[in-house]
Amino acid sequence: MADFLSQYSIQRWLEMCPQGYLEDTSFGHDPGEAEPAELMESEMLREASIAVTVQLVTGERCALAASSGLINSAPDQASKTFLATQTLDEARHVEIFTQRLYDLG
Repeated sequence: MADFLSQYSIQRWLEMCPQGYLEDTSFGHDPGEAEPAELMESEMLREASIAVTVQLVTGERCALAASSGLINSAPDQASKTFLATQTLDEARHVEIFTQRLYDLG
C-alpha cells in the first residue's frame, strides 16, 4: 500500500468534511446566506455565473462517475477506500453546485 493512502479513510473524510469545516452549513454556506445582491441584480453577471456553474456540475458529475466506477477495479482495499472517499467528495460537489444553480435561478 502506498503511504499516501494511509491518509484516506471514511472516518477521516467524515471528520474533515461533513463533521469538520462543513458542520452547521447548508450546502457549504452559512444558514440563510444568499448569493450577493450585486450578482443577482446584474443579468450579465448572473448568466455568466450560471454558465460557469453548469460547467462545474458537468465536470463534477464526470468525476463522480469515474471515481465510483473505478472502485471495483482497484487493486487493494486501501485503494478502494481512497476511491470511496473521492466518490463521497465528488457527490458532495455535485450537490453543492446543483444547489447553487437553483439559488441563481
